Amino acid sequence: MTEEEMRKGYRFSGEPNVKFDPTSLSGGKEMTDTNNGWPGKPGVPLNPEKDGAHRLRHQDSGLMADALWSCGGTWLDLSGDFSIPHAAAFYDYLGPCLTPDQATALQARVAELDQTLWQLLDDMRDSLCVCQQAKDEARAALERKKE
Repeated sequence: MTEEEMRKGYRFSGEPNVKFDPTSLSGGKEMTDTNNGWPGKPGVPLNPEKDGAHRLRHQDSGLMADALWSCGGTWLDLSGDFSIPHAAAFYDYLGPCLTPDQATALQARVAELDQTLWQLLDDMRDSLCVCQQAKDEARAALERKKE
């Protein structure tokens, strides 16, 4: 993944060029200049009562990183601990990271929806063929009537 893709919000998903929508994981709240994506109090993640990993983007470099949130009110990343005010001042909040079980469930749901979509497209194609056949028959009947 290039640095430019990271800045634009692309996230590795096993498929190239899949756009990561941070609002899909942050309750639909879009990032604004005033909250930098933080869902409530700046520096505090979604579901602050739960420990977990969250995706943050450094405001200066644009690089994204996963940081661990402790429900005790501190953040931890590869550079060490940092506070809520530090997180609010230097990071944009993108959303919680999925657990392996959540990612597996999401992949299964996407596969199910993909299969449903293809079935609907096949049904629609069949319906269009029937409609076209009826149209052709009606046109032929009109031509015979004219003769």
